[in-house]
Amino acid sequence: MTAPATVLLTGAATGGEYALLVLGFLLIWAATRVISVAQGALALAGGYLAGQLRAVAGVPVPAGLAVVAVVFFAAGWGLGYLAVPVLRGRPSFTVLVATFGLGLVLQGLLSLWFTGRYRSLTAAGPAGHPGNLITLAVVVGCADGCAVGIALCRGRLGRVMAAVGADREVARTLGIRPRRIEGLAAGLGAAYAGVAGVLIGVTGSFHPADASRDTVICAFVAIAVGMSSPVRGVAAAVVLGLADAVGRHYLGSGTFVIAEIAGFALVLLARGAALRPGDEALTESPGLPR
Repeated sequence: MTAPATVLLTGAATGGEYALLVLGFLLIWAATRVISVAQGALALAGGYLAGQLRAVAGVPVPAGLAVVAVVFFAAGWGLGYLAVPVLRGRPSFTVLVATFGLGLVLQGLLSLWFTGRYRSLTAAGPAGHPGNLITLAVVVGCADGCAVGIALCRGRLGRVMAAVGADREVARTLGIRPRRIEGLAAGLGAAYAGVAGVLIGVTGSFHPADASRDTVICAFVAIAVGMSSPVRGVAAAVVLGLADAVGRHYLGSGTFVIAEIAGFALVLLARGAALRPGDEALTESPGLPR
């Protein structure tokens, strides 16, 4: 493939990985109204778990991906079932501190166990990058995962999540069990984060400090396009991934990072109202079925 085509393919893979993270973030918000800033740490944990499965038990990455999805879904479901009723209704600052603390603890434990060196889940190609076929497989996998997530959001499950997110008590009168739906949403959100972390390790490398960047990506997309539509969230994440790959290739990593920070700052300033109570980006009804 030509260099521009390879860059675009890499950007599509990066955007797909971001999209999975954002979908998990939105699913958790839809039913629980909890803004989880632990998504980045969960993604990092998914990458490390797949790496350990391969190193210790010889489990190939595709099978490890399935194991990560199941384990993270179960852990997320249990945590959501038990913790969300406690957090829901608390001040936003309290919820943010709680989820941030959870992510920080997880990131710290991973740093202690695996040290700070970069790791990858695939053999590097001639230039230190995975082959185009591997990257294409990741793009297809991300597209399938996003399609399934959007279908869930726009179907009956999405309507049930929206009902629970809007008002737990009203949902209960309709025969919905809020705690089960909250646990399901948290489980799906955690599974999406874990799978994204594995795919990030397949197309590149990961490091404990990457958890913060992945969380910022979720928050940035949510503030930029709102939290009511998974389609908008996925589209924004893909555009961000493409911009990341193109910018790093043509501007260089150092210059692009400066431009990226400036771009983030401009969007946050333009959407600054979203940080105030009453703005649609953070407080509107989830509306995921739309």
